[in-house]
Amino acid sequence: MLRSRSIFPAAVFLALFFFVFSTDVNAEKGGYVERGVPAGDSGWYTLIREGGLNFFDTLSGDMSPLSQGLPRRVVYPFSDDKPKDLSAVSIDPVNSRRLAVTTNARLFLSDDRGKSFREIPLNEPIASTNYLTSVALGRDKLIYLGTSFNGFFRSTDEGKSWTKLSETLPEIYRGAGFYEEISGIAVDKEGRIAVGTSFSSRIYLAESDLKAWESVRFPFSDEIKGLWFSSPAVKQDSGGESTDQVLQVWGTKAIYSFTAGRWTKTPLPVENTLPEPDPDAETRRNRAADKYGIYINPANASGDKLTALLDFLVQNGMNAVTVDVKDDFGWISYDSNLETVRNAGALRPRFKLDELIAACHARDVYVVGRMVVFKDKQLYDYRENRYAIWDSSRNAPWGHFVPEKNEEDETVYRQREFWVDPFSQDVWEYNLAIAEELQARGVDEIQFDYIRFPSDGNLSTARYRHRHDGMSRIEALESFLIMVREKISVPISTDLYGFNSWYRMGNWIGQNIELVSHYVDVICPMYYPSHFPRSFMKDLPYLERAERIYQEGSSRSARIADGRSIIRPYVQAFLLPFEYYMEEPEYSEYLERQLRGTKNSPASGFTLWNNSNRYYMVTRPLYPFLSLQGEAVLGDREQAEVPEILE
Repeated sequence: MLRSRSIFPAAVFLALFFFVFSTDVNAEKGGYVERGVPAGDSGWYTLIREGGLNFFDTLSGDMSPLSQGLPRRVVYPFSDDKPKDLSAVSIDPVNSRRLAVTTNARLFLSDDRGKSFREIPLNEPIASTNYLTSVALGRDKLIYLGTSFNGFFRSTDEGKSWTKLSETLPEIYRGAGFYEEISGIAVDKEGRIAVGTSFSSRIYLAESDLKAWESVRFPFSDEIKGLWFSSPAVKQDSGGESTDQVLQVWGTKAIYSFTAGRWTKTPLPVENTLPEPDPDAETRRNRAADKYGIYINPANASGDKLTALLDFLVQNGMNAVTVDVKDDFGWISYDSNLETVRNAGALRPRFKLDELIAACHARDVYVVGRMVVFKDKQLYDYRENRYAIWDSSRNAPWGHFVPEKNEEDETVYRQREFWVDPFSQDVWEYNLAIAEELQARGVDEIQFDYIRFPSDGNLSTARYRHRHDGMSRIEALESFLIMVREKISVPISTDLYGFNSWYRMGNWIGQNIELVSHYVDVICPMYYPSHFPRSFMKDLPYLERAERIYQEGSSRSARIADGRSIIRPYVQAFLLPFEYYMEEPEYSEYLERQLRGTKNSPASGFTLWNNSNRYYMVTRPLYPFLSLQGEAVLGDREQAEVPEILE
């Protein structure tokens, strides 16, 4: 299947073509070319970050934008007219006038070589939360779509109906309804298909009936950014034309060709010249790197309790603390001087910030101030719920309500969560003001948690009154981060859900690790093993699974962030009720397995999370999971010292 019978590999012709016509694109002036497909003999269709779809003329070297009918970016400060970033591009293998592109949530089709586009509907079984990563056009009205976590789909009627095909390729299933990311997909003239998975470095090939798949290893240390088939312009021994198609891969470093069971590579037609590294960003990342720490609840952030926790921290070779400065009810837990905080009735100081910072810095401990952003009851109630998400069915502030029994054994509904509108610029500015005060008073790093949209409750009635027309959830969070980055010069970190750090996501709660990495210095995935469905990696024993989740998860996060942010995961230093069966030897290993997985990944540091600060799972010194400096401090001690005041 998909074998070339030619005596002169097509890749040789491609290499000559690229050598002659390769040109340079400066990322500062024209954006970074992320992927492309050939547009016949005259050029390439390319996708540029913050530059959308372009046609690159290989003869003139010109790059021309193609954006009529494609959506525009809607981000703070709302002054630039740029196209939304596109995630994939494909050209019809038979009809070169037919071209398709995707955003992360929408599909567009052109019948005139990209001069104009129309949107193609995405219906069931494609969910609105699916994140589109690849597209392929076939003959007539055939379209394939690949996603980041839900496999791939096919339409034979140009989007009027769709069929999920993921089950035909069981090798990409990870469990709990999640599949490996489809980073590239292609169809040849005869309907044969190729599906590429970048994280597993595999390409799967099948005939149009999808009954049997052949697995091909992608042997390069590169990413699969796109796939297509090309016809070799060569003669066979018999003198006839070869009808076989050559599989092509667009990577970040080169274009790779697979034919006759062999791989060859050629230069990219457009060479990206990256801007000089941002020295401020490098400085921030260096300051934030290799931080090993614990979370401290505001109730324990002063006096003897703080001293005991710092003793525990230093004795175990760690060097950082993360303290709540704004909790998930919106209470400001330090002695803020901000008038806006007082006006909102949000001030409830539990500790003196200057004293906390002084106590930590006296012991060379790095201080992270953790701020919950959009889950905020105080701002929700402020000014007659002006900033609350609205309930369209009740014409009242929206909330997450849960049933419970009252004293008369009647079912009543209690509001559990209070969310402000993440589209609101006033909400962004309120949180930025707090961050600026923290920076001015000497906090080493500012960490944003609950930087997302709500995930629980009746989301179908949630109405966002502050949303700009055309603005996506991802763009709302991007806008907040753009605003913050303008004012905050200390390292910024964000906490992300485990799955949102494992996969490219964002169409549900707005968290997109790839986009976030362009603005923050540290990403803190919450890879708590107990929070992953047990059917995810279900074939692994529970403790081994914990290690694999941290090792593979942190590796995937680092790969997506691509050096723009360092990865510092939260580690589960607590047990959920269904884990209470564990005795000390097992829960100690449970913690250490997570730490070992983190150490054996590209992560830089970790933070132990236990909301009550009872770090009983630390029963042995942690130096095997720290830097050499930590090992030198700890020496040969065999027993960890847990603060008695919190036991």
